[in-house]
Amino acid sequence: MPEKYRKELNYCGTISGRDENKIEKCGFTVEKENDVPYFAEARLTLICKKLYAKELSEDGFIEKKYVDTFYSDKDWHVMYIAEIEKVLVE
Repeated sequence: MPEKYRKELNYCGTISGRDENKIEKCGFTVEKENDVPYFAEARLTLICKKLYAKELSEDGFIEKKYVDTFYSDKDWHVMYIAEIEKVLVE
């Protein structure tokens, strides 16, 4: 995303989408490429096919300090492995 969206991107990176519609609040335009959503404001978009998904867990962390720092509520992220199928460039 261009520099002018820094504030919105920071907001998206710190607020959970479970709590509110952060995309709508930031005013980003959602477009689709073969039913895959992306932001029209992006300079670069990777259209990917998911190949593998696995929920993170405490036993997988080598650096245990990150468990308490980022997952004190045990609300684990999902890790994906994906294949890039298409690259969209502004």
